[in-house]
Amino acid sequence: MLLLFFASLSAAAQLPDALEFRQLQARHRRGLSQIRALLDDSYVTSNDENFCMQYPPNVLRWLLSPPGACNALQVGLAERDRPGLVAFICALPVSLVVKGTKQQAVEVTLLCVHRKWRKCGLAALLISELRKRAMAQGISFAIYTSARPHGRPLLSAQCYHRPLKPRHLIRSGFWQLPVGLSIRSVDAAALPLPRVDRRLVRRMCRADVESCHRMFCARAQQYQLAASLTLAEFRHRFCDAPRCYTYVFGPRANAPAAFISFMLLPITSDSCHVRHITQAVLLGFAIETGQSVQPADVLAAALHCASERGAHVFNALALAEYTPKVLSSLGFGAGDGLTHIYIVQRAWDGTAPLQIDRLARDDGEDSFMPQDVSWLPLT
Repeated sequence: MLLLFFASLSAAAQLPDALEFRQLQARHRRGLSQIRALLDDSYVTSNDENFCMQYPPNVLRWLLSPPGACNALQVGLAERDRPGLVAFICALPVSLVVKGTKQQAVEVTLLCVHRKWRKCGLAALLISELRKRAMAQGISFAIYTSARPHGRPLLSAQCYHRPLKPRHLIRSGFWQLPVGLSIRSVDAAALPLPRVDRRLVRRMCRADVESCHRMFCARAQQYQLAASLTLAEFRHRFCDAPRCYTYVFGPRANAPAAFISFMLLPITSDSCHVRHITQAVLLGFAIETGQSVQPADVLAAALHCASERGAHVFNALALAEYTPKVLSSLGFGAGDGLTHIYIVQRAWDGTAPLQIDRLARDDGEDSFMPQDVSWLPLT
């Protein structure tokens, strides 16, 4: 459906009289609480809709307040004269490198419709309204992900899970015990030991930020699609985010040889005795050119750090260096579906709208391969 993000507005559905659009501000407590109440109830994270993401207030405020965020692009739908939301969508600014060219874009995310209002066409209404507002702001480039394919995506990447506390995951229903294994044997499976000396792994400090930012931007040039963050955006994502843990590799006296970052987010289930689990979500990483540190070793160290911080599972998309083979070697298993990545662009020279749901690779193929992409979604 989001493939129509920059399509003609003439076919947009009409807003029912009982509903109204609301412009929300995440910095204000009332707007934040309305968004959070909707997401806590209806923002599902699994195909069977048994699990809901739970965004703590400080995480949601951080997510909706990146540098350059526009309140007009945070759109809610509500019943007239009633508190609370029945649907929400937003577009957040992001800097990208696409085939070597920098693009200022928005990431369309957090599309959520209350369970009681689904199949009423509200998602299309939200997208249409957000599209009009984006066009009024002069925005011509959008990126988004979808669990369900709509047309041909730019690429599709498998989500992988690495159980860190298997017994808890099984009781919550998040993970099924593999055939032929007992719970005792799964509990006994140790995390892989990284070849990186743990004494050289430490939390990022202010003195590390600029060198890690340069490392991150240099890595972006190696891929067909990557995030290319300004220093302010880098600080916002990897330093200022609550529940975010960013680790660097190397002696404190030297510039870091690598860094990796993950965020801890709670998930709830209504169908099992154990209702809450904590997942670690990979936010980004980079390795300095010429260093002997391997991507698998960096991720292995992050698994240990996440486990120590209380994570029950570590989630990562099979993109860039983290191929299915590398992830499998670290004990990851394929999740319950694919994440489909789309890019949509509109021409602004007075010509007809241009829709792009795929970009040609240099070898003439229509879509990117997962190893071509290092961009990771915010949510």
